[in-house]
Amino acid sequence: MVDRLRLRGEARFDVTNQKIDDRFDVLGAKIDALIRVTWWIMGLIGAGLIIPLLTLIIHQILKL
Repeated sequence: MVDRLRLRGEARFDVTNQKIDDRFDVLGAKIDALIRVTWWIMGLIGAGLIIPLLTLIIHQILKL
């Protein structure tokens, strides 16, 4: 009887543990996707600032 109750409790714990692990896996995947999008946005903004700045510097150097 005690073994049966212990096994039932372990089974419930395993199911709950698996559900928690699955939720953390989904959350981790969402965070990874957001990080990738953030890096793309930062890259586009950076390119939008760096390229015109380099163009201006080169234009000023060649103008002299």
